[in-house]
Amino acid sequence: MREIDDLKRQVIEEVDRLAPDLWAAALSIGQNPELGHQEHKSVATLTGLLERGGIEAEVGIANLPTAWRARIGGRHRPTVAILAEFDALPGIGHGFAGATIEQAQAIETAVAEFLQVHAAA
Repeated sequence: MREIDDLKRQVIEEVDRLAPDLWAAALSIGQNPELGHQEHKSVATLTGLLERGGIEAEVGIANLPTAWRARIGGRHRPTVAILAEFDALPGIGHGFAGATIEQAQAIETAVAEFLQVHAAA
């Protein structure tokens, strides 16, 4: 159980370390709502966070210019997929759900960077 507690502590420390960048990304997305399939600024913001952490993002997958994915680790590791939609509604913006999704993306970024560091372990 001690090993799990240590891993939890390390993930929390990683989220805390990245908090200023994650918060800035969430604010940027929230303050610049983009309609579906037009989320170019948001995609650049989120993939930029990953790339600064050494995680390459592939933008434009599935013939959609704003669809993207990032992968870490090897084939023999568990696979985790996170789907997040953060397009805005015309005349409304993001609303409550958008803020929740942005927070999930921020946590995903922190956990992904943590896993990349520990993937070789």
